Amino acid sequence: MQPLSIVCCLKKCDRNSHTIKYEVKLEPTPEQLRSFYRMSVRMSNLLRPINLVRMDERTKRIVMLVGDTIEIEIYPNGEVVTK
Repeated sequence: MQPLSIVCCLKKCDRNSHTIKYEVKLEPTPEQLRSFYRMSVRMSNLLRPINLVRMDERTKRIVMLVGDTIEIEIYPNGEVVTK
């Protein structure tokens, strides 16, 4: 599993103060990307709309909502679970 990369942005609000904003960027693993591509092509071939794709920050899983009823989770190791 890849470590999270943390990006620090320094933004000046006024002359004497600065605000530091930390933003956590999640990067999918290569296995997740391969599985995501494979599932996207399969759903597209079935003419199913992909309504939502999101990476869960807590579990580090990719979640896809397809059509009205299909939920797909892609684990960091690339394993695909369809609900």
